[in-house]
Amino acid sequence: RQRLAEFCRPETKLYLCDSGGVVETVTMGDMLPYGFQGDMLK
Repeated sequence: RQRLAEFCRPETKLYLCDSGGVVETVTMGDMLPYGFQGDMLK
């Protein structure tokens, strides 16, 4: 999760899957609405 937060943009699509395939598609912003980026720490 942290690696995704560091290297993905909020609009990056994440495909949530199970053994049958894609169950849901969400954005990184949906998954981590209050996440912070490394540049915020400078």
